[in-house]
Amino acid sequence: MDEKILEQIEEYNTNGKKTIAMFCDVFYPSIDGVISVVNSLSIALSKNYNIVVCVPKHKGKTVSRNEYLVLGTKSFSVPFMDYECALCPSKDKEFMNYLKKLRIDIVHFHSPFFMGKFAVRFAQKNNIPLFASFHSQYKKDFWATTRSHLLTKIMLANVMKVFNSADLVFSMNDFCKNVLLSYGLKKPI
Repeated sequence: MDEKILEQIEEYNTNGKKTIAMFCDVFYPSIDGVISVVNSLSIALSKNYNIVVCVPKHKGKTVSRNEYLVLGTKSFSVPFMDYECALCPSKDKEFMNYLKKLRIDIVHFHSPFFMGKFAVRFAQKNNIPLFASFHSQYKKDFWATTRSHLLTKIMLANVMKVFNSADLVFSMNDFCKNVLLSYGLKKPI
């Protein structure tokens, strides 16, 4: 285990601040809107909270940040894309040991896929409040990729099951709120 990470975990556990663990399926060195939101939100919240961002490693490495702690979990490359996927964070012993050492007060996921599903299980198992942020029009994205009504419906139902596991869901604006409601969100927005 990395001594620097262990020292930061010890500081987080003893400095009197609440700790928020953010989970996302993408992170630096890639750049997109979700990564920008996770980074900006983490920097803003780090003034009053301990922030831990949990993401797949990129080519075996984790990009650390000065303002908050980044924990990377084992991942594999998706063929033909510059994308790393964390299928089973719960099987990454080092990653899990770091999470077990942290006193986490809030879990917040930013993607309803592999890391989001892990965040749901982790929060439920440890009885931690669970928040989510909605970043994309998934139905439109799924349709554009599959051109199948059936696959789009199945994939959207799977995504909404994850969002409906949250205690609270954040949307960027009223339009996104209405999209979430049209998808079948039953949780407070």
